[in-house]
Amino acid sequence: MSIQFGLPLTIREKELAELQPVDPLRTKDVRFQGKLTVFRVSRVRIELPKYRLENGRTSAAQRDYIARQRLDPNFFDPSRSENEDVQVAQHEILKKMADNSDPEKNLFKFFTTHEQDEPLILDATGFVVNGNRRLCAMRELLAQDGKAFKRFSHIDIILLKKCAAKDIDSVEAILQVEQDIKQDYSWINFAYSLRQKLNTSQYSEGQLCEIYQITPKELKSLLIRLEQAEDYLDSRGKTGQYLELDKAQLAFEQLQKARPKLKSRAEKDFYTEVAYHIIETAAGDRAYASIPESVEVIEDIRKDLAGDLLREECLAEHKALASSPSDTLFGTAPDGEIEYTAAFKALRKTEDKVAVRAVIQNAIEAKRERDKLVKRRNSALIRIRDANTALLDARAALPMQVFKEGISEQLDSIEQSVKAIRTWLANGKPNG
Repeated sequence: MSIQFGLPLTIREKELAELQPVDPLRTKDVRFQGKLTVFRVSRVRIELPKYRLENGRTSAAQRDYIARQRLDPNFFDPSRSENEDVQVAQHEILKKMADNSDPEKNLFKFFTTHEQDEPLILDATGFVVNGNRRLCAMRELLAQDGKAFKRFSHIDIILLKKCAAKDIDSVEAILQVEQDIKQDYSWINFAYSLRQKLNTSQYSEGQLCEIYQITPKELKSLLIRLEQAEDYLDSRGKTGQYLELDKAQLAFEQLQKARPKLKSRAEKDFYTEVAYHIIETAAGDRAYASIPESVEVIEDIRKDLAGDLLREECLAEHKALASSPSDTLFGTAPDGEIEYTAAFKALRKTEDKVAVRAVIQNAIEAKRERDKLVKRRNSALIRIRDANTALLDARAALPMQVFKEGISEQLDSIEQSVKAIRTWLANGKPNG
């Protein structure tokens, strides 16, 4: 059984105009145009709705699809919403999202054994405002086995009245973003969707913050993180392949926090390239922990690369920069920064990713060992400092203490320990 991705507009409008509520009557409350509104649930053929291309959940995924399929940049423009090829492509994107690796979130597994439990929300012309992934999963199951999944031949919907695009965005934000932005609404899709809306000039930053319940600071951070992610993709020849970074939110958060710790532009650029190598050769939150650690040993990493693995490349870049400083990637390099700029350029060009990652990890491991040694050497001081803090807290808590039993014995033990420590300070050997 083939899938029909939405009926023609004239037929949709006719069938939507003739909608009747389900019997027995059911309703759903939706916050629409600033107030809680009661909508009647109706049923339509599953062929009727079309996917809404402005779905924030798929915004970055659309750019990724365009990049990988080498399509026209305007392939998913909303003006092409009625196009069959566009609807098929959107269905493919939604199918990947619905087929979640987490069984608890996999919509195909869910609808194999469940009925439709929530109505889809359609706009006045039959585009899905909320429920695109659910519609995709139900269509796929019905196409696979029309008899087993006959229950999905008709689906429950509620129909919004004709309204402004901002009203639709507000409904989407309330029903999708507030409920599961930290789960299914990936950071890259969310950030890209916000920037898209800002670029239309139809929304101010304040309006977006209000709609999506985020602070101006969070909005700014998201947009900066998106730009950094795009720089990473460009530098790796993967422009537009946003889904590469779907699980790399923590990596770019850490890079964003660590960069300000470095003073010069050359250091920041070299460190960013180091972080890019970690992102490129690692996966998962534990591996990405190397990003904040590497900023603490950035000079060690530069020296190790310039002294061994990328020695010839760094020397060549250094010579080129010294002979023509105005021709550097970032303009004239200030005194003392040319080494970092040369290392950055050499690192950007290298193809030996595994060896570079090993140099980075070795520098981090060496620092960890140094830190352990310092901690062992200062373990007594650290414990004495902690004990002093505890005693100060105890003094502050005396007015609230009811019983005195046991305190004297504890003080006797503390005084003996203090005496032993002072003996060690005097002659290097504790007493007792």
